[in-house]
Amino acid sequence: MRKLTWLMSGLMVMAVSGWMAHAEEKADPNRPANYTGPKEGTFIGEVSSAKEGRLVVTGKGETRHFMPHWRGGMPNEGGGFDKAMLEKLSKLNPGDTVEVKWSFDERFRVVEVKVTKAAPKKAD
Repeated sequence: MRKLTWLMSGLMVMAVSGWMAHAEEKADPNRPANYTGPKEGTFIGEVSSAKEGRLVVTGKGETRHFMPHWRGGMPNEGGGFDKAMLEKLSKLNPGDTVEVKWSFDERFRVVEVKVTKAAPKKAD
């Protein structure tokens, strides 16, 4: 009976661990779990959002979340997201068609972004 109790306890721990890993995977779309694809590439699509240093682009039935590279050390040492890229991202508008050159380092990182077609202007 004692062995069965230990076995059941072990199975419960494994089940909870698997569930927690799955929950973490779903929690941050900027950080795809177990990504094994190419380490760099180009993604073309329409800007869904470009706020707070995050770029969301939808193209070819897929939505990708991009973040700038981190430059420098810790924040208290002056480190932070690439300032030039943050500036570029702040100028993007939802609906813009963009070509994003990216690399993968824990997350999809924006290396370069180019607007290929601006979003239509809204009538006032």
